[in-house]
Amino acid sequence: MAYSITIPFHAVKLRFISGGDVWLPLLDKQALRVGTNLETLAQRYSESLQKELLNGGQFQSILHEYQQGPYEIRKLSVHFKASENRFTHPAFELDFDYILRRVEGRGFWGLIPATGGEAFSLSEEDLEKSLQEVVRLDFSRNHRLIHLQRVVSLIWYDSVEVESTGIKAIFPTPKEQQQSPALQQESWLGKVAFQPRVSRPSTYGREQELQKFARTLKSPYIKNVLLLGPNGVGKTALVKELIRQKAKLGIQEEIWETTASMMIKELSTDMGWQENLSQLCKELKTNKAILFIRNLNELFEVGKYEGNTVSLADYLLPYLSKGEITLIGECTSEEKALIELNSPSYLGHFQLLHLEEPTAMLEEIIVKKVNDIASDQRVELPKDAIEELIRLNRRYTPYAGFPENPSDSWKVYCYIKNPSQKTR
Repeated sequence: MAYSITIPFHAVKLRFISGGDVWLPLLDKQALRVGTNLETLAQRYSESLQKELLNGGQFQSILHEYQQGPYEIRKLSVHFKASENRFTHPAFELDFDYILRRVEGRGFWGLIPATGGEAFSLSEEDLEKSLQEVVRLDFSRNHRLIHLQRVVSLIWYDSVEVESTGIKAIFPTPKEQQQSPALQQESWLGKVAFQPRVSRPSTYGREQELQKFARTLKSPYIKNVLLLGPNGVGKTALVKELIRQKAKLGIQEEIWETTASMMIKELSTDMGWQENLSQLCKELKTNKAILFIRNLNELFEVGKYEGNTVSLADYLLPYLSKGEITLIGECTSEEKALIELNSPSYLGHFQLLHLEEPTAMLEEIIVKKVNDIASDQRVELPKDAIEELIRLNRRYTPYAGFPENPSDSWKVYCYIKNPSQKTR
């Protein structure tokens, strides 16, 4: 029987000055990822570790992977002398964030994420000197002092963080390695979906809807939830807020997010998508995971081709009726009517949660959300500008939902606004 353990997984998050993050595993500096989160990165790393090493019996590799913290973030100043001709570049100094780990009884290990350089020394003083030499060697090897843009690529990070979680490692027996090809199969869940990570409030004034949402997911009967409401009313935001407060609300299952187009893209092979979707449903059942599908109506539109009239939604129906998987979906009233037209009994497997546009304190809700977005991007927004945007949205987009529509408009503005006026 296979034996499994959970080992710590550490990842480095590099945050750009202009916003946005870059992630890389602490033990694999080549596996750089943009626009992801810790859970998704850990899932992909775990799958690769399992497939490439553990399934082949290379169990000794786990000793290298098992790295305990804690890790500290320190500053390193590196001085560069002026060029010999005094023309190519003057003398200057750069500051880098580096990660420090104390290895008990052995010494100190350091890593500079911006360059990927690392060093090990018996004392902190020697470690800093070694890291300074590592940086200078990197500059020399990559000719950074000749090409200014190669220097800029190292200093456009605003901050460095180390975040940790756990990944599962499965050790199959020799018999299982020979007889169970299923061990070599990749995880479909990690391919077709991702785990959203929400650190800030996503919605306001929805406490009652949030409590009802959580109660439905914990119900012993129908757990599937369909969020119903106009565009921009905050359906997706409510799901993200549920994810943020998952522990507080007593939801133990992990929530994965996907779309119908992403599912059909990843599940389709030369042999079709049906068998792979079946494997995905087994994974959802085994892992006790919840799948959040944005725009449920799209499930009825993908998967059909000449000779096959079964859509993704039709194929999922037996699993829904047996209660083997749990889905969260969202749609508008018009899309709900189309679903009932295509499959009259389909929505009987869902609990409907209606979301209406807030009538009380609507402006206060929008102002709070916009200020959260601006704070995240370090942009200052005057209150009268937010109120003016609300008025313009009411005037020129009367059919768009509130409070999400003005919030999305400000989100675009905050991402393109240069925050250097406030930060530097």
